[in-house]
Amino acid sequence: MYDSILRTDKHLLNSKNTMKSLFVLFSIVIISVLCSSSFAQLKESKTWQNDLNKRYTEHKDIVYKHTNTSDQKLDLYTLKDSKEKRPVYIFIHGGGWRKGTKDSIAGQITAFMKNNWVVANVDYRLLGEALAPAAVIDCRCALYWLVAHADEYGIDKNRIVIGGTSSGGHLSLMTGLLPNDHPFNDSCGTPADFKIAAILNFYGITDVNDILSGANRRGFGVDWLGDQPGVQEVAKSVSPLTYVRSGIPPVFTVHGSSDPTVPYEQAVKLSSKMDSLGLKNKFISIEGGKHGKFSKEEMSNIYKEIGGFLKELSLPFDSDL
Repeated sequence: MYDSILRTDKHLLNSKNTMKSLFVLFSIVIISVLCSSSFAQLKESKTWQNDLNKRYTEHKDIVYKHTNTSDQKLDLYTLKDSKEKRPVYIFIHGGGWRKGTKDSIAGQITAFMKNNWVVANVDYRLLGEALAPAAVIDCRCALYWLVAHADEYGIDKNRIVIGGTSSGGHLSLMTGLLPNDHPFNDSCGTPADFKIAAILNFYGITDVNDILSGANRRGFGVDWLGDQPGVQEVAKSVSPLTYVRSGIPPVFTVHGSSDPTVPYEQAVKLSSKMDSLGLKNKFISIEGGKHGKFSKEEMSNIYKEIGGFLKELSLPFDSDL
């Protein structure tokens, strides 16, 4: 193909438009290479989708909670023909508590599906429908629903991992760290015993009060809390740092050092507090990293670190799959 292009444009090389012609030729070659790469990626994606369909059953839009304004839903992916209960990964999407949906997320859960985990992808009430702490309560109720239906869906309720990005990172921390006797659980029912094995926090807020005013003020945080009475106390009640104590699950945190959206100090505070109490945690700092916009190499390294972290907890995860 490239030889044909060269023959077609040979006469241009001797004209006053030589540089322009070379640029056009170079562009054609580059576009051809990129298209070939894109087709390869599409083929790989289709192969994975076919494998997914063979191995998994999708349970779409399960209602885990009724509210006065809407039904809260989750998608659940369970292994076909599995004869043993599997660990479950509960993923919570981000979006500043005001946007986003489980239907727009796929890449964050495929690594766990390749490792034969049950996977839940959770929606919750956003800012346009309810202020804090509604999203926290919803995610906690999703956890309770999954525990209550563990036998039905082949879930090992003693091997639960919760993770999320940005506001989803915050909600994964809140869902995993909240005590079972906290009032936020009151509308969720009473599940059987369960164990949160780990929390994966991707650049989530850990101290909500810190983003309501001062140098770290963030509009999305101010909006989520609104003008409800006792806003400072509400902010404290939905801050993961409030619940760092002996006996909590291990926490894996990833945060870019140059994150313009969620202050880097949020991750430092969480890791430092857990370290001071001798609690198991791992903090991966991405030097110069922005808000989740990490390179392919950085993401590969992150998942290798996640694999090592989970294996230390006797949880199956191979980052090379």
